This record gives sequence, C-alpha cells and structure tokens, in this order.
Amino acid sequence: LQTREQHIRRDKATSNICTNEALCALCALIYLCSLGKQGIIDIGDLCIAKSHYLYNRIKELKGIKPAFKQEFFKEFVVETEKSAEEVLDSLLEEKIFGGVPLSIFNKDLKNHILLSVTEKRSKEEIDKFVDSLSEIL
Repeated sequence: LQTREQHIRRDKATSNICTNEALCALCALIYLCSLGKQGIIDIGDLCIAKSHYLYNRIKELKGIKPAFKQEFFKEFVVETEKSAEEVLDSLLEEKIFGGVPLSIFNKDLKNHILLSVTEKRSKEEIDKFVDSLSEIL
C-alpha cells in the first residue's frame, strides 16, 4: 500500500495531498476486525475504566477539579487554578502530553484542559501524569 500520488513527479501531480484517507481507514478497519466484536467492547470498557480512574485521582488534587459533573466515555474537562498553557507547558518539559487547552476554542476557558484516556495508557502512565500534575499545581 502507498499513499496517493507518491510515485508521481511533483510537477505532474494533480493535488498537494500527501496522505490517503482510504489508507488510514483501511488500517483502522484491520485493527477493529482483528479485535472482533467482544474485543471492541473490551476496549470500550478499558477506556471507561482508565478515564474514570484518572478522573477520581484528579479529584484528590488541590489546584485542579473536574469542570463538569456529567457522564463521559474517555474524555473530560478539568479546570486548573493556573492557566492551562502554563500547566501543559510544564508537563511537556517532562515529555508528557497533558491534553488540549480549551482556550484555543474559547478564550473564556483559559484554565480548562480537555483530557482523554484510551486503552493504550497504563496505570503507571496515568499515575505518573497525576504525580507530575500535583507537583506543577
């Protein structure tokens, strides 16, 4: 498999798109098929368990709190006493991607961070994230 127009000389190409959505979709399809029906359910359960584990750990910290009390699957928003940019920059210094600052979508949300936990994150990684976060806050 190759991306679209990879073999065409630049001056002869008809588009400037270097990737192919169909290739990405095929990779996702292969992954999902390899999981099977029960595997997809298991992945969903893992996402819920791990994201709620992080949510509960964050509730124990000072300087940060969940922004909403609604049910969620694997993403939730937290509000920090410091600016989201400051918190996320500090986490990046430790090579931790700490989420998305919601101020890029709404300037009124300068202290809000969107967090997401998938099946790929281990308990140790989540604990390291929380420990780093507690030091920063």
